[in-house]
Amino acid sequence: PPKATATPTKAPTPWPTVTVMVVTVPTSIPQPTVAPTATKPATIGVGARVEVTGTGASRLRIRQSAGTNAVTLKLVPDGTKLVVVGGPEQASGLTWWKVDDQAGTVGWAAAEYLKLAP
Repeated sequence: PPKATATPTKAPTPWPTVTVMVVTVPTSIPQPTVAPTATKPATIGVGARVEVTGTGASRLRIRQSAGTNAVTLKLVPDGTKLVVVGGPEQASGLTWWKVDDQAGTVGWAAAEYLKLAP
């Protein structure tokens, strides 16, 4: 009679199969470089470039000192560019900045007629 024989089968192992993957990762990621640019101050201050505005036909008086009673050194029209070199000072109920017109006149101008130049 035929004889029965047992054929061994692979028994499942209690441990999962481990697969090792090697991944190369750069040690640092290069960052884009941005060239620094000069920034304008957000408000008027010493060093700011300003433009005369809102004077109409009257023009802005650049005065010898801060205050509406000070001697007028020069009258400048709207659109004139000035550089702030001092201030602010309070006088005659107004804020004043010392300005340079880059043409030889340095004096005081009322802040309400100045805006940051573009």
